[in-house]
Amino acid sequence: MSDNSVACRRPLVCILVGQSDMVGRGIIDELPDSLVEAVRCCDWRYLYVIDRGSREGAESRSDGFMPLTRTSQYSEAGERHSFGPEWGLAEQLTIVQAGDGGFDRSRPVFIIKFASGSTSLGKDWVPGGELFKGLVELVQKGTRVIAREFCGAACDEEIQMESSRILREDTVFFWLQGHSDASGNAEMRKGYKDNFIEFVLSIRKALIPQDLSVAPAPHALNFPFVASELDWLLDERSKSSVRFAKRLKEINRSIEEACEILKARSPSIPCIFASFPRCEDWSLTYHADGHCDSNGLLLLGKNIAFHALPSICDAQKRINEA
Repeated sequence: MSDNSVACRRPLVCILVGQSDMVGRGIIDELPDSLVEAVRCCDWRYLYVIDRGSREGAESRSDGFMPLTRTSQYSEAGERHSFGPEWGLAEQLTIVQAGDGGFDRSRPVFIIKFASGSTSLGKDWVPGGELFKGLVELVQKGTRVIAREFCGAACDEEIQMESSRILREDTVFFWLQGHSDASGNAEMRKGYKDNFIEFVLSIRKALIPQDLSVAPAPHALNFPFVASELDWLLDERSKSSVRFAKRLKEINRSIEEACEILKARSPSIPCIFASFPRCEDWSLTYHADGHCDSNGLLLLGKNIAFHALPSICDAQKRINEA
């Protein structure tokens, strides 16, 4: 694809939301040098707030957008630099599925991450709650910065219009959450499907313009919502570990069924359950405490990117055909 293509001049915004594995406990020295170099040669920028209101430690945040590097994310809770699935997403887009028919590497990518460990959908991410409001505030702040500094919007009205356009046309929402609900009471597990549907509809209403007189552009992504399948380290010798694995399967079924319900209600709302590959050579890896380790986080990020890529590439194609 030519550097002069229209797609190159549109940003791709990736919103990453969830709990501790979305925060990430990756060890930065374990990031492959080839991946770090590939991202350095592209235009990837990162804005984050992690562990707001978390029981795992103090809140950490970036001072605006910064280039995505090994040391972009610092965890006050862990007292060290760390990384999450964003690097797997970058690997899938810049290396694995880049080039002809794949992702346009010359396209600028802006990651906005808002994640907090040990938080549940049933209690902490409820629409109107502090985490929900913090997420909306960060996304609106980030897209306004993109509208002004990258897209060239000047006055407040132009910035608001361009920010709204970015959210509708150029943004993908990634969700990695549910472990706390699986470990909670039966009511939290049984209510996850309905809570998920309410969350998806509420976040779209809070972020996407509701002016039905303004039709989306033919190439609009229309804010795909990509929800990752969940997993955890299983110790088959432990009854509690086996019980938790069964409960996590309940949450996964709820997410998958909720995505199907949302698609049936409104086919124009892309809602994707990012299931894991079912093959012997694909398996998440973990720290001893059950959270994904560096390789596991890369796989999580690559998998959600893989499921989002058809929508992204189809939109790129339509932009360049316009």
